[in-house]
Amino acid sequence: MCPQNSKQKSDMEEKKTAGMTESRKNPFNKIYAQLNDNDGDFRFPVCIDMELTNNCNLHRLFCPTGTGVSVRNKGFMTDEVFNKIINDIKEEKIGLRFSRWGEPTLHPKIINFLKMAKKDGHLLHLNTNGQLLNEPFIEDLINSGLDSIKFSFQGADEKSYQEMRQDSCFKKLIENIKRMHETRGEQMLPYIHISTTTTYETDDEIKRFKDEIFPYSDLITVGKTKLEHIEIEKTKLNKSQKELLTELKNKESRAKERLKKCPEVFGKVSIDWDGQITACCSDYNREMIIGDIKEDSIYNIFHNDIVNKYREILRKKEFEKIPHCSRCFDLMSIQGKNKIVGTVA
Repeated sequence: MCPQNSKQKSDMEEKKTAGMTESRKNPFNKIYAQLNDNDGDFRFPVCIDMELTNNCNLHRLFCPTGTGVSVRNKGFMTDEVFNKIINDIKEEKIGLRFSRWGEPTLHPKIINFLKMAKKDGHLLHLNTNGQLLNEPFIEDLINSGLDSIKFSFQGADEKSYQEMRQDSCFKKLIENIKRMHETRGEQMLPYIHISTTTTYETDDEIKRFKDEIFPYSDLITVGKTKLEHIEIEKTKLNKSQKELLTELKNKESRAKERLKKCPEVFGKVSIDWDGQITACCSDYNREMIIGDIKEDSIYNIFHNDIVNKYREILRKKEFEKIPHCSRCFDLMSIQGKNKIVGTVA
């Protein structure tokens, strides 16, 4: 093996610090770059976030679904809604992210939906808490044509994870990630991304977490858990959970940094399980609804007067004019070298 020169060694160390392996690249990086570096003029969304369900198997203290702050009806995406989406984008080749405000692996038809979308040539991404995976499910996900998968943690060890996720298992998630990595083997895809957010964890604790999981991932990112938006007294938590959340919220201190460019309204749409379309992926209570897939096409909704008004406001960076945007900050860039390349990833 040829010795590395100093610049090569520095590059390798930087990649390891950021939590990235060298051999694989996320197929979605091109889409993320388009979204983060463009102020509009897209003819069609380059990415769609699809909410197969807003049900979740966990009760996370930081999540509007887990705390009960999200008040909209619960349900699962029907064949009718999914087929309408697929038909609307049939002539396009875009990125589909199965994510939003529920756990997509709860949907009984997730594998069929992934295969249908891949048949039309779309890039496919899945966000998951990883708790429901087993060996057959993992094999099905890999064989479906999935391009990337993100496993979501909170905290940097079993204690901090359990505080935020309450009824889930840190060790089980670690084992499922290892199983996904082992089952993928020498295949290039799916790209494995591990993401966590922290509240009070130290740099040493974060480093230990990254060192433990690094061999089984292609990218590790660390951000800050957003707690200030949670109205604790409105949650459906018990007394001890509310006390813990209040304690963590009081400890929360982070600089508020706006996104340099909003990647949402210009090149993306987010579709809820019942076909309602919102302009923002983090709109959990439908403050920014722009249309309904059952009543109009994605193309028409993407160019209607409502979303164009949002674009006009955000081009001027007048965040306070949109209540949801006034509360939005870039949480991934705060951790310096831990930040991801592409804030929407």
